[in-house]
Amino acid sequence: MERDFELLLTRRMWEDPAFAELAERDAGAALKQLGVEVDPAVKVRIIQQREDTLYLTIPPAKPEDELNATLDLNQMDLWFSGDMFVWLSSVYNKVKLLGIRSSIAKGKGEA
Repeated sequence: MERDFELLLTRRMWEDPAFAELAERDAGAALKQLGVEVDPAVKVRIIQQREDTLYLTIPPAKPEDELNATLDLNQMDLWFSGDMFVWLSSVYNKVKLLGIRSSIAKGKGEA
């Protein structure tokens, strides 16, 4: 059976309130429970969307003398997986994101 990282994570968040709380508090620990290893150099945040909340992602601050300089972190990718899951990733972390997704497909995560 093909593994779908987004489906497994979403289903677990919906069905297990303790897991959902852990995922929002410590994404790395929650993903580890699914058998997914995250590169320690990458920080992951998992946020369960709420109907009454507007989410704003602010780019990192730049020194005043660099306000017009290009910053790779401002280049964000927005991915949709199916009808329910959204990835928001910097261009730099896109390769790490692909590794996270593929690790579940290789059978490292739970069934």
